[in-house]
Amino acid sequence: MPLRKLFHEIPELLLTLKPCLMMSPLSVAYFLNAEDYHFDMVIFDEASQIFPQDAIGAIFRADQVVIAGDTKQLPPTNFFAASTSNSNDDYDENSEEDFEDEVYDSILEETANVLPNRTLLWHYRSKHEHLIAFSNQEIYRNELVTFPSSNESEADTGVEFEFVEDGYYEGAGKNCNILEARRCVELVKEHIDKYPERSLGIIAFSEKQQQAISLEIQRFRERNKDSRYEEFFVEDKEDEFFIKNLENVQGDERDTIFFSVGYAKTKEQKANNKPMAMRFGPLGSSGGERRLNVAITRAKINVKLVSSILPSDIDLSRTESDGIRMLRSYIEFAMNGGATLASAHQSRVTDDFVNAIYQFICDKGYKARQYVGCSGYRIDIAVEHPDVKDEFVAGIECDGLSYSSSKTARDRDRLRGSVLKNMGWNMYRVWSTEWYRSPEVEGQKLIEFIDKAISITDER
Repeated sequence: MPLRKLFHEIPELLLTLKPCLMMSPLSVAYFLNAEDYHFDMVIFDEASQIFPQDAIGAIFRADQVVIAGDTKQLPPTNFFAASTSNSNDDYDENSEEDFEDEVYDSILEETANVLPNRTLLWHYRSKHEHLIAFSNQEIYRNELVTFPSSNESEADTGVEFEFVEDGYYEGAGKNCNILEARRCVELVKEHIDKYPERSLGIIAFSEKQQQAISLEIQRFRERNKDSRYEEFFVEDKEDEFFIKNLENVQGDERDTIFFSVGYAKTKEQKANNKPMAMRFGPLGSSGGERRLNVAITRAKINVKLVSSILPSDIDLSRTESDGIRMLRSYIEFAMNGGATLASAHQSRVTDDFVNAIYQFICDKGYKARQYVGCSGYRIDIAVEHPDVKDEFVAGIECDGLSYSSSKTARDRDRLRGSVLKNMGWNMYRVWSTEWYRSPEVEGQKLIEFIDKAISITDER
């Protein structure tokens, strides 16, 4: 019996067996007759990608609606209709202008000014703050609350730049960068050898680059019959390996992401030292910065930006695209780290109590830094390992300005500490009243904590 007919005959039984149904908006319209089914609540996730006309039918079937999404991520577009049609239009076509897909308002944007709304500002998925710091500055106006990393320069964490010096863009119908695809395969092999337990995904700027990487991965698997590699590529895992393009990666997250730019100078342009064309496929079209924002925020531990171009190859005087401008800044960020962020150079209101504790720690011979982090929340004092550069062994929080800035006790006394612990921090709270009442006793407790934190780090 067709499911639509079956569901029509057993509405009460179906909801008794399955009181919660997870369906796409179009599946709701197709399988559930409006006369037979009514729900207490309908929840839309990734609502920025849902057309209003697709959402209306599901909204009518419920008493209450919750619409969740991010207006800074992908809007609904006609990309898939265009890319699956029989026309010759393609983002990688060798023409001076990229294919322009039309951008529409989503159900999220249509309802934003009509329904009561809440903004979720805490970001705690990224195990390294640099994975979100760039988007926080460029897209979210530094309004997200992010948490600093306990190790700022550890290999295979944060955002790293992989330069493919000999890579070039092949036109004439291929429209891909073969050497860059091969470099991605080399990185996949290194990843499996070093971190088989970490999940992995590859994002390409274009469909043609995605196909090129898929082909190189297939060749790698044919050459290497080692069971370790085949186990890694098994598709029935919860976080299976994937290769996707900018348009269909929203909602995915993996421990490590390889991001292949693909676009570069052609062989002729490299040989004759000519400037490259300012064509970057979907990135250069309307909403390109939103596509890039999606792609660079998919990783939990590490992003490797694989590129055959440097920032100097992108001439902003020849393009007005926000997406291309943002890509140039992101390449600089991947090359140079947090020093390129404006937030890294912003001055903070100094806290006298924090300064006093910082001076006490330094006087005892320890190396420390004040106000570590890239967002509105920063750790008051971070104590460095005496022998390992950029490795923080302890974080010291004082009950000063940063402490009082949290709106709820639950945030500052429970949730914040829990997130920081998961990111590898050993946290210690100094209470001002206790410190002023008995500074010698409290100072001794603090020193004992720091020494213990150093020994724990050494053991790890």
